[in-house]
Amino acid sequence: RIILPVGVQLILGFVVGSLVERLRDERRGARAQVAEAETLRDELGRRADILDATNRAARALGSSLDLNQAFAVFIRELRGLIAFERTAIVLLEDGNLRVFAAAGEGVESVFPPGSVASVEGSVVQDIVAGGQTLYREDMSEPKYAEENDFLALGLRSRVVSPLLSGAQTIGAISVVRREPGAFSDGEIELLSLLGRLVGSGIQNIRAYEAERTTVEEL
Repeated sequence: RIILPVGVQLILGFVVGSLVERLRDERRGARAQVAEAETLRDELGRRADILDATNRAARALGSSLDLNQAFAVFIRELRGLIAFERTAIVLLEDGNLRVFAAAGEGVESVFPPGSVASVEGSVVQDIVAGGQTLYREDMSEPKYAEENDFLALGLRSRVVSPLLSGAQTIGAISVVRREPGAFSDGEIELLSLLGRLVGSGIQNIRAYEAERTTVEEL
């Protein structure tokens, strides 16, 4: 048996301890990297699922040239993406807003499909000017002309995203809920994406409606 001097023993103990601690740190780092990779994989999978569902919702508006049928399919897909008490698609036409389609609370009495309102003073005026999705966390202090009507229905928060045809804003999609502050960042991002994708489907139906009107007039 060899007995090492106390100083050497201390040095060896320090070196071995350092190596053991370094090995533990590397193992912890490896576990953290694995966990991070799994989280990233899950997030990518979630985003892929959302993108697929958003594309389905956007394509739904092109599934039929009949407005009621196309919008019914769209609503079914939209409900699978995001819960709402009311939703509407409004289009810019000759300086006014026309409600292209709507569903949910007060749809028969408050801005029903086909109704026309002024762009001035509406949320769409700011959306056209800024080109960005707008989130109204709480409409209890109305900022836009239409918000008093939503409050009367008991609706408190909404997200409104621009509908784009190329680089042009042709209207907006609105999703409204009862509770204030009811939308998450992910849901706002989702509706922004949906607004960018849904414009082409709307344009197809508008073109068909215009052609049908011309034929009927002839």
